[in-house]
Amino acid sequence: MDESQKQFWESPKRGERRSPSHPVVKAFVQPKISFIKKHIPITSKTTLLDVGCGNGFFTYYFAKDCDVTGLDYSEVMLANNPHNKLIHGDAYHLPFDDNSFDVVFCSDMLHHLEFPSKAIEEMRRVSNNYVIVSEPNRNNILMFMFGLLNKEEWGSLKFTKRYLVKMFAGLNLAVRHVLTSGMIFPNKTPSFILSLFKIFDYNSFLGSYITVIAEKHGDTISSGVLGKDYARGRNTRLSWRYRLRRRSLEVIRAINAYHRSKIDAILDIGTAEGLMLSRIKKEFPQTECIGIEYSRELIDYNRDNNIKIIQGDAQNLSFNDSSFNIVIATAIIEHLPEPAQMLSEAYRVLKPGGILILTTPSPFFDKIAEYFNGGEANHIEKFGLRRLKKDFQKTGFCILSAERFMMSPIGFPKELIIEKIIKLLRLDFILLNQLIIGRKDK
Repeated sequence: MDESQKQFWESPKRGERRSPSHPVVKAFVQPKISFIKKHIPITSKTTLLDVGCGNGFFTYYFAKDCDVTGLDYSEVMLANNPHNKLIHGDAYHLPFDDNSFDVVFCSDMLHHLEFPSKAIEEMRRVSNNYVIVSEPNRNNILMFMFGLLNKEEWGSLKFTKRYLVKMFAGLNLAVRHVLTSGMIFPNKTPSFILSLFKIFDYNSFLGSYITVIAEKHGDTISSGVLGKDYARGRNTRLSWRYRLRRRSLEVIRAINAYHRSKIDAILDIGTAEGLMLSRIKKEFPQTECIGIEYSRELIDYNRDNNIKIIQGDAQNLSFNDSSFNIVIATAIIEHLPEPAQMLSEAYRVLKPGGILILTTPSPFFDKIAEYFNGGEANHIEKFGLRRLKKDFQKTGFCILSAERFMMSPIGFPKELIIEKIIKLLRLDFILLNQLIIGRKDK
């Protein structure tokens, strides 16, 4: 914590902080800890460091499940923390050896620091596996106003899910799970309205706090955000099966319409278990079909020996320049911390005259899906067609087509015909997905 922030937290003007056992604090903390325990193993043998532990909001509850050490820059805050394993220290220079803890955690700390990435880098160093943070969400109107009106909280005005995920990616941390939820403020929410505010404990882009679970990459490519549950869903869930079928149809149509010369090789970026690539291979049996996928779990679900899937990073493709006639990137760009880098890599590996076919959800409907917890939880950024066109052109692509498609997430009788009518009437803004096709001319 910076010195001015330390003085603020220790000042009587800061007001009285509730104890960790207060019912409002409990209601604030427990959903976040439940989210963490749902996704990573927490046992009595787990060692956890709570950086910036303050007077113990999270230390108190984590200590019920695992071996917790609390650290804070303020001795006054530590004196009010009921936990018995506490250390006075600086988040920029953690007094521990490398890989000392299974989990390193902080809450409500990073936005008080001048250099938050430096603190995360230290947290990564002393963790042997997980780094977890929980920070205010600027997109929540109450949090935004609170940050705007309080000088010591100005740092919170830059904190969004995208900001945190990009910071983590730049420090070689793989984001596994993100929760944006809640409307409870531990020191501000009155007890008598607590029951009402508890109903907001669900994943929503308007939630007051962002909790990010990340894992150290180590020396190999990490297993990726999506895994076996996603693979199973693509075979069993009606909406996922339909979206896969519909995107596959649009890609095959685009190939036939915009690349009529011989196709030697096709690359599918973010191919998952290869279901779309398998459909494309059936349409173009003489073409070499290669997929690249970040998740080892998804690759292991591939059952088609006619396609080849390689583990790798969409933002750093392991192929020579001018290797492919077609590059496909469906439902992937919204998951990436550096989408422009993926576009540059796609351009690089395309042969002159080759085309990139990309799809991504419509931003408005993606926000609605996320609000009702029905959308993908791991979307970092949302793209409209205007933004996509600009990014394609900046990369060097000549845009061949940019349009919306998909009238419903589960399919609809005569949907393709109805969509044509919708487009003729210029009502395509109601369509759920977007398709853009660019050609590499040089």
